Amino acid sequence: MKPAPATANVPRLWVPYLVLAVALLVTASAAYYVSATTETRPGSDAAYAPLSALLMLVVGLILSALLFVVTRAQVHARRAAEQAAAALRVSESRFRTLVEQSPVSTQIFSPDGRTLRVNRAWEELFGVRLEQLAGYNILEDQQLEEKGIIEHIRRGFAGEAVAVPAVLYDPEETIPGLSRYKDAKRWLRAVIYPVRDEEGRVREIVLMHEDITERTRAEESLKLHSLVLENMVEGVSLSDESGFILYTNPAEDEMFGYERGELEGQHVTVQNTYPPEENARIVEEVIEQLEARGFWSGEFSNRRKDGTPFTTAARITGVEIDGRKHWVCVQEDITERKRSEEAIRFQAHLLDTVEQAVIATDIEGKITYWNQFAGTLYGWPAAEAVGRNIMEVTPAETTYEQAAEI
Repeated sequence: MKPAPATANVPRLWVPYLVLAVALLVTASAAYYVSATTETRPGSDAAYAPLSALLMLVVGLILSALLFVVTRAQVHARRAAEQAAAALRVSESRFRTLVEQSPVSTQIFSPDGRTLRVNRAWEELFGVRLEQLAGYNILEDQQLEEKGIIEHIRRGFAGEAVAVPAVLYDPEETIPGLSRYKDAKRWLRAVIYPVRDEEGRVREIVLMHEDITERTRAEESLKLHSLVLENMVEGVSLSDESGFILYTNPAEDEMFGYERGELEGQHVTVQNTYPPEENARIVEEVIEQLEARGFWSGEFSNRRKDGTPFTTAARITGVEIDGRKHWVCVQEDITERKRSEEAIRFQAHLLDTVEQAVIATDIEGKITYWNQFAGTLYGWPAAEAVGRNIMEVTPAETTYEQAAEI
């Protein structure tokens, strides 16, 4: 229903003027009557008739003016009061409409803590209808007490505008079976403020909720990912499509001899030892592999901040962030492993040059090493002998003890 117009039931402004006209007419009539009766009354002094009429007219004019002023003031006062009441009704109607249609969850309380109104956003947020809150009083909510925010709520009821810290709230814990959702828990941040009347008294309390569940879960996930990255033993870096480093984890910084964050903003070429032409070739190869397979793996010849060269095994993966390509590179320092492999290859070369059969087995007799002379002696190439039991590839009369001596 539309609110009544602001001018409805308000006296017209011409009423005081009508009252004044009537009063003047009555005054003039009375003055004329006094003058006429004084002249015709036996024994009266006709000389005083005009004076009496004038006096009557003056008194009448004064009374008419006073009546006009009083009537006009009353009309204006009543009109102002009714306009204010009509404006208040319009304002309250607009406020209710704004609250109801607001996408922000809103709950309105009486000063004693009972819920008076909620909007559709609130019902959708909690999966609860207003009529289900008949026995609920926010000032007695034990869950808010346990979460440590009841004092913020009480300050709002006392007349302050208060920002309520974020908490994980479960309506099912307060009133079991209340929500229609299986999982009604929500991370909420809120603002509570009073609505006062003309005399400054708290009339209602408004509590507005912001659902930050998804944001909080995303932040927790980011914290977990960050914790994993910060504690990885492998170096991890993120660079943009142009090759400028955006992030490095502590292992990456330590591996390359830089302070935390020192590599950020620098180009990835600061990490390797390749000349520009070789670097361009490697970048082209990496991009081709990324486009074809989604990742690239291989080895990099790198240098530390102090110029010390070292080798890493690297794996690069392409990711898209905000619609732009980025590169994630995971590296492991394999310098010592490469040295060990080189030493093993050198030793193997030496063993292949001796003119004696050199065979190594594990405790079960499986061959783990077979040099070239052993292949010549027993007729088994190393590729076929390794992994077999030594008794399969040596003469039958050879015993385990003899095999161990070979």
